Amino acid sequence: MFLASRKEKFLIYLEIKIRKMIKFILILISFMIVLILVNLNNVISFSEDFSNQTTKTNNTNFDISTLVFEPGTSPFNLTYSDWTEKWWQWTYSISWDKNPSYDDTGKYCSENQNGPVWFLTLA
Repeated sequence: MFLASRKEKFLIYLEIKIRKMIKFILILISFMIVLILVNLNNVISFSEDFSNQTTKTNNTNFDISTLVFEPGTSPFNLTYSDWTEKWWQWTYSISWDKNPSYDDTGKYCSENQNGPVWFLTLA
């Protein structure tokens, strides 16, 4: 009976994590779409051909490629595997009651955040 309850608890925990991961992925995709649309709106010039030629130009040079580092690079002098290690150290250094991974409100998202990179969770 004890093993069954542990197994059930694990399955419930796993289901919650999968749901949070799906939620995170959907939010990330939405964010990327917004960035792309903002980028297109700010960089592309267009003209409307009416009786009076009207041209709208916005010369904001927003380069989305500056937001993501290429594979094989070392953002802020650390490799991606080093950053992954730092993420795991960060997430396990925070007690469960204040851990952003278990916080659906965002109240603790800034817990132990320091340095040039902001760590994200699936909450």
